[in-house]
Amino acid sequence: MLVSGPGGSAVADVPDPTDSTAVVNVSVGADRDTATTITPLAGVTFGLFSAQPTEYEPFDGYTTGTPLYTCVSDADGDCSVEVPVGAGGITPGTRLWVAPVAGPSGWYANPVFQTAPLTGAAGRVQTRHVFQTPPLYAGQTYRSGSGGFMSDPGTQTTPPSTISQYTTRVASGGVWPLSRVNEVSISRRPVPPDSAYLRTPRSASSGLATVPA
Repeated sequence: MLVSGPGGSAVADVPDPTDSTAVVNVSVGADRDTATTITPLAGVTFGLFSAQPTEYEPFDGYTTGTPLYTCVSDADGDCSVEVPVGAGGITPGTRLWVAPVAGPSGWYANPVFQTAPLTGAAGRVQTRHVFQTPPLYAGQTYRSGSGGFMSDPGTQTTPPSTISQYTTRVASGGVWPLSRVNEVSISRRPVPPDSAYLRTPRSASSGLATVPA
């Protein structure tokens, strides 16, 4: 069984909750292999934070700061953490923020969403790519994409629907995508002098433009 706590992490199958723990499970995705499925990604560390994390590494997009709890995704792409609830843990009903804090070589996190209309720049919105759990209670399992966790923007706020940046633009299917680092060798692809070389990483995201800082 997975055991995790402040500053600790673990890799395991999705554990069962107990009368003193809640389980938070995030599904982590790599490449989109069909129109409706995404391959899992192992080795991604996620953190649970008491407040919305705003800072991230400029190079790889991973969230900085010290999380309360962490987990590492397994071969199935499951990142599960047992959260103590009650004595020695969080207060029942607490909501925590989820964000990636580290990942395997060759991958980076997408720190923000950026969406806009199909034509024109008006209405462009950029928001942090983080999500808030539902209220956590002992004996319960909370899976991304289920029960509104990540999939219902109205549940991504405390209280619901009062933070203006969380609109339908940040709805998710429940799989947290990372992006591949572009491995194309510039030496095999000449670039004219004084031109810009655009990196276009392959991402599991669909319909969203990711803009690393």
